[in-house]
Parts: sequence; C-alpha cells; structure tokens
Amino acid sequence: AVVAPADVASRRGGGAPPLHAHSQVLCARSSLFDAMLADRSRWAEGAQGAIQVDVPADSFRLFLEFLYTGRCSFDAGGAAASTTGETPGKLDADAARALDLLPLASLHMLPRLQAQCANVLGRAVKQKARGFEEGSPALQQLLDLSVLHDIPQLTR
Repeated sequence: AVVAPADVASRRGGGAPPLHAHSQVLCARSSLFDAMLADRSRWAEGAQGAIQVDVPADSFRLFLEFLYTGRCSFDAGGAAASTTGETPGKLDADAARALDLLPLASLHMLPRLQAQCANVLGRAVKQKARGFEEGSPALQQLLDLSVLHDIPQLTR
C-alpha cells in the first residue's frame, strides 16, 4: 500500500521540531481539525498546513497516536517535569501527559480519550502519585479541569 506523505505539521514554541501528520486522518477523527483543514482557504491552519500546538511533544505524540489508532498508550512510567507551567516539580509521566491531553480531548470532542485521561488521573490521585499530594498545585489543577470539562468522577 502506498502511504501519502504527511501534509500537516505541528507548530510549537521554543523552536521545537514539528511533528507531521496526515490531514485526512486528523479531519476524519476530529471535527475541529475538519473545520480547520478541510477547506484550506478558510482558516490560516489550512492555508499554511501548520497547526499551533500548546502541549509538549510527547503529549502531542500520544494525541496523534489516539487519532491514528483509537488508542493511547499511557505506560511511560517514570517522572516528567511539569508540562503546563502551573505545577512545579515532578509528576508521574503518565499523569503529566493526561493533564496535557484532557483539555485537548475535550476541545476535539473525543470522549474515549477524555475517559482514558480521567482513568489515568484518577489512579494517580488514589495512589497519591508524585505531585498529587493533598494541597498540591497539580491536584488543584486537576480539580479545576474536572469542573471545567465536567468530569465529576475526578472530584470525588
């Protein structure tokens, strides 16, 4: 099978190299990407073939993995530096990525990814994972996100 070359690139701050994707896959899986990319003359992202991404590369890779496969492999383990700039210190890598992906999942109307992020974050809180101690900024961010994105199971 012949695979078409990627025709969309992510544009990230700090001079980070772009991640490439296929607009047809993005449009098929996300109505937001469909609106931005289907008619290349209407939105700047479509005309430029670039999407502004405000999450770290490893989190965006997981997002693309979900768009391409319908699955997201939260199994990195280890620790990750705070990715949002709001939570100091180290978080469990999967929890940090789930914190990054939860707003993206909501924005792109991907309930399965949103549920997967909620499961990862719920486990992290129950296990008192690194960075989710009572009163921590990461825990407060999680509570704020759970209200904003209507995920009541994370506020219990």
